[in-house]
Amino acid sequence: HGHDFMLFDVKKYVADLWDMWLNHPSNTEFKQIFQDDRVGDVGRSELLDHIMKPFELIDEMKNGEGDWDFSEDGDISVYTYLSFLGSGWVVALAMAGIQIAVPMLILRTTMFRRSDFINDFLDFFTVSNVENLDDLDNIQGVVIAVLILYLFRIIPENFCSFFRVVGPSRSVYSRIRSFREQVWLQQEDRVGQIIGYKADTAMNTLYIVAVYAMNIYIIINSDDALD
Repeated sequence: HGHDFMLFDVKKYVADLWDMWLNHPSNTEFKQIFQDDRVGDVGRSELLDHIMKPFELIDEMKNGEGDWDFSEDGDISVYTYLSFLGSGWVVALAMAGIQIAVPMLILRTTMFRRSDFINDFLDFFTVSNVENLDDLDNIQGVVIAVLILYLFRIIPENFCSFFRVVGPSRSVYSRIRSFREQVWLQQEDRVGQIIGYKADTAMNTLYIVAVYAMNIYIIINSDDALD
């Protein structure tokens, strides 16, 4: 079960399995070599550390210790949870509904006011049909300032976000996605996990770009760019 690793001490569980395996009659020869003085305490300790390393990592992840502090990573979402466990559909669908419905309502309101994007975009750079040139200058100045903000802040932030999702970033989210990607490549995930994995990828890349592109459209077509 997906929550099993949270319910018991995985290191103790593996250590008990190791003792059972070591003391099994079929492994007598290995046990003799393992306890040989030539191996020594250092050799035995190194072997046990090597065996236990993956389970120590699981324990660190469970406790949110060291480099695995999940509370500090804002990229982890309900879609990430769905991607790993294939459960949590209700919350994921509710969030998706809100994230899609709100921008669409705003866009629909804007399109009702202005229906021709190309002409509106061209009008922004002309003085036709404008009675007050001072108002035009103020509007254009605000819009250009917002677009410059997008160019020098929003676009770089999107590149960084994309790097965290698909690149070798050191963030917690990027590392757990690397684990998830291996499950995907091995085709060992369930339908719910596959949908969650695709949704998690889309919402952290395509969705963000689409929302910012829509914002630029709304800014250009807005009577008051500060709105």
